[in-house]
Amino acid sequence: MKLNLREIIDMPGSGMHFECRLGTDRLDFPSIDRFVSPPAAAGEIKNKAGMLTLKAWLSARMICVCDRCGRKFDNAAEIDIDAAVSAERRENDDPDIYSLDGDFLDIDSVLETAFILNYDAKCLCREDCAGLCGGCGVDLNTGSCECKVIPDPRFAVLARLSETGEIPE
Repeated sequence: MKLNLREIIDMPGSGMHFECRLGTDRLDFPSIDRFVSPPAAAGEIKNKAGMLTLKAWLSARMICVCDRCGRKFDNAAEIDIDAAVSAERRENDDPDIYSLDGDFLDIDSVLETAFILNYDAKCLCREDCAGLCGGCGVDLNTGSCECKVIPDPRFAVLARLSETGEIPE
C-alpha cells in the first residue's frame, strides 16, 4: 500500500493515520509454518517542523517450528516502529531513514522491513528447550535418551587422572 503524503509534507504539525494488513509472501522464514493472522499495523505519520516521523504498532500471530526440537507452537510478534521519513532521495542509503517516492511512501515495505529486522534469529518453543538428541533423535524435552556419552578422546588423560589419581606418562 502506498500512502500519499502530499497533504502533510509541507504542513508542519499535520499528520496522517493509517491501518493496513501485510501480505505474507515476502515474510517467508523457515521457522514460520503459517500465519494464523497476517501482520496488521496501525500508526501515524507526522510532520514535526518539516521532519516526517512514522510511529506504528505491528502485530502478527503465527504457527512456528522450533529450531531446536522441531515442535510446532503458537507464537506472536508485537513490534513498535519508530522511523524517520525523508522527502529527499539520498545517495548513502541510511537504513534508518525511509525515502519517499515522489509524494508516496510504500508503507508495506517499511512494515515488512521492521518485521524482518525484529524477527528472532532463533525461534524456540520455550527458552529452555533442550532440543533433540544428536545420536538417536529423541526429544529431550519429553524425556532422556538411551545413548551412551562418548568421551572426547582429547580428554582421555584427564579421565584416567580422575579414575586413578595419578598422572599417566
